[in-house]
Amino acid sequence: MEMIPDLTHYAAGLGPATFPLRARTDETSNSTDDDGLSVIFTVATLESIVVDIVLTGQGFRVLQTTTAVAEDSAAQILPERQQEARSGKLYETIEALLMALSPGFEQFFGDELSRKLGALSSDRFYREECDSGSDDDDRDQDNHEMDNQT
Repeated sequence: MEMIPDLTHYAAGLGPATFPLRARTDETSNSTDDDGLSVIFTVATLESIVVDIVLTGQGFRVLQTTTAVAEDSAAQILPERQQEARSGKLYETIEALLMALSPGFEQFFGDELSRKLGALSSDRFYREECDSGSDDDDRDQDNHEMDNQT
């Protein structure tokens, strides 16, 4: 199913029960999509929450959540962002939905982004240093050639 997002590069930010990613089509969905096609897949968060997510042409939303560990409902007060996500709010990307659902995934995603930006920045700095060094070498060689001509 090519409609399923590739989450393998987020493996460290998701629970191990997520993989292999299992999906099924939902032919009974009351989707308002033009073609009515939707795909349901299950993801496990680092917080041990199992989430059924539906993907339609409109985006991603939570169908159902269950926890692997029994939780005291009185003690479990979710932040507004997680409540919205669990209530079926539609998200354009899987990353936005997972960040709303899972503080662990949000931390992982932010750390990965920082790591990649840092690598990109240091790579750019290295290339600029190499380029400016070769310019100096070219100038030295030009000066040396001029000295030899005189």
